Amino acid sequence: MQPIQVVITDVHASIAEAVHLALEQAQGLRVVGQACTIQALLSLLRQHPSNVLLLDSAVATGNGFDLISTLWNQYPQSRVLLFTDSYTEAMVFQALGAGAWGCMSKDEEFETVLKAIRAVSEGEIWAPRWLLSQVLMQTKAWGLTQENSTQLLTDREREVCYHVAQGETNKEIAAKLCITEKTVKSHLNRIFHKLQVRRRVDLAILQAANRALPRLVAGHATEIPPHPIRSL
Repeated sequence: MQPIQVVITDVHASIAEAVHLALEQAQGLRVVGQACTIQALLSLLRQHPSNVLLLDSAVATGNGFDLISTLWNQYPQSRVLLFTDSYTEAMVFQALGAGAWGCMSKDEEFETVLKAIRAVSEGEIWAPRWLLSQVLMQTKAWGLTQENSTQLLTDREREVCYHVAQGETNKEIAAKLCITEKTVKSHLNRIFHKLQVRRRVDLAILQAANRALPRLVAGHATEIPPHPIRSL
C-alpha cells in the first residue's frame, strides 16, 4: 500500500519542522514537503503531489479563504485539513464551503492528528459531528440546494452573498462591486427575505453548505470529541 503523501504548512518554520519529524515516525505516512508561505506552498504542490495538506489557518486566512478555493480547484487530489489555534462555527463552515475536507485544533493529541489525516485521505470529513449535523439540519430546514438558491437570487444578489460569506463588511462589498452601501443593504434585505434568514452568519452558512453538502452526504462525518466552539 502506498503511504499517504502529506504536505505541511505553518507560518512558523520551527513548528512545521516539529510536525514533520513527528509525522515521519508514523506508519503509512510520508511527508513530501513543508512550506511557510503561499508562494512556497504552490511551488511545492506543483513539484510534489500530495494526498493531504495540513494547512495552517494563519497562512489560509492571510488571503481569506480564497487560498482553500484555489487549492480545491487546482489541486483536488490534495485534500486540505485546516490546522488552527482556535476556530468558530463560521470559520468551519467557510473552510468546508471553500473546499477543505476538515478543520482541527493545533491543541489536539498527536494520535488525533494522525486519525484526522488518515480519515481525510480516505474521503471523510473531519469536524465535530454535532457541527456537521447542524449543517445538514439547517440545509433541510431551509430547503437548500444549489439549484433552488440559484433560482431565488439574481446574479447581483449571488455576488453579494459570496462577499458576505468571505466575512466582508457592507463598505467593503460596496467598494468591490462599485455600488453604494445603501444598495448593499437593499440587496441584503431582499436576500434575507428570499432565503428566510435573519443574520449574516446564517447567510454565510448557506453559502458554505451549498459547496460542502455534496461531500458531507457522499463521505462520512467522522466523529471526534466535541470542542468548545464559540457561538455566534
